[in-house]
Amino acid sequence: RLLLAMAQAAARRSLPIEFVIVGHTDMDSAFATCANVTMTGRYREEDLFELMAAQGAHAVFLSSVSPETYSYVLTTVIEAGFPVVAFNLGAQAERLSDLTPETTLLLDEEMAGAPARINRALLGWIGDVKLPDTPVAVPDVSYSAEEYYGN
Repeated sequence: RLLLAMAQAAARRSLPIEFVIVGHTDMDSAFATCANVTMTGRYREEDLFELMAAQGAHAVFLSSVSPETYSYVLTTVIEAGFPVVAFNLGAQAERLSDLTPETTLLLDEEMAGAPARINRALLGWIGDVKLPDTPVAVPDVSYSAEEYYGN
């Protein structure tokens, strides 16, 4: 809902922000009405890094407003080398605070109700973010469920 509100606010103000949703949502039909939103649709886990790299994204915004305990998606994004924006709560904040400020932006959780403010913050930050000189390399990361979860 937040990302949809951000896309709609950006479109109303003709902001130079394009949103790419890697995967799908429970609101796909609503996002389909937004000209500034592209959705990749369902994907296989082993294709995720390649799919992310193919989007030509400048950064990744994790729109979760719930304090997660680990965040598998955050791990994937960091391993892929993307600059990351997330809310300053839970595991996202703890893990991102250990990274360089040039590649992260932690938003105050009170901004979750203000999509236009988030858009302005993203535009202000992206001008200063340290983007890779070359496209993000697809890391060779693989593991089995047994390795991840143990026996």
